[in-house]
Amino acid sequence: GIGCFEAPLTAQLQRAWGDCLQLPRGLDVRNYLVRRAPGNHPREFGRDAREPHLAVAAELRPTLVKLGDEWSGKASSAIQRCKLLEAYFQEHFQYGFGYPFTEKQEPVLSFLNDRPAAHCEMFASSLALMLRCYSIPTRYVNGFIVKERSPFSAYSIVRGRHAHAWVEAYIEGTGWILLDPTPPQFTQPEE
Repeated sequence: GIGCFEAPLTAQLQRAWGDCLQLPRGLDVRNYLVRRAPGNHPREFGRDAREPHLAVAAELRPTLVKLGDEWSGKASSAIQRCKLLEAYFQEHFQYGFGYPFTEKQEPVLSFLNDRPAAHCEMFASSLALMLRCYSIPTRYVNGFIVKERSPFSAYSIVRGRHAHAWVEAYIEGTGWILLDPTPPQFTQPEE
C-alpha cells in the first residue's frame, strides 16, 4: 500500500482512477497501482460476494465441464483441480498472437476446441470459467509481469509488452491462490 512511500510523498498522492494513485511531480507523472494482495479476506467474501465469481454463460458450461473432466478428472480436491487444469493449459496449448477468431463461435469455445496459439487473456478467461463450473470462485486479473531489470539501479522496467492476465481462485480454508495457465516460456525474464 501507500506505507512504502516517504511521508512527504504520501501527502502528494492523488487518486487517478479505481485503485490507481498518481504522483504528479512537474512534467513527470508517476502512476502506482495499489491493490490488496491475494489472501484470506473472509469478511469480503460471504455468500453474496461469491455469486459473481461463479457466473458462467449457460452455453459455455457443457463444453467447459466436458473438457474439465477430461483434463482433471482424477482431482480429489478443489486445489488439486486448479493445479491440474493450470498445468494442462501450460503443457498442451501454445502462446501467440493473431489467431482469427470468428463470430461463428464464442472465442473461449474456439480456443478450447481448436487450440490455436493465443494470448494470455484467452488462457486466463478459459481457466477462470472452467473452474467456476466446479463451484470454485475465480477472478480474472490483469497486470504486468516484471521481466526486465534496470541495468543502472535496483528498479524494474515495466513496458506495455509485459502486460499479462492470470487467475485467482478462492479455496475454502486457504483463501485466494494465484494460477497462471499461460505456458511458462512466455512469463520468463528477458535476457
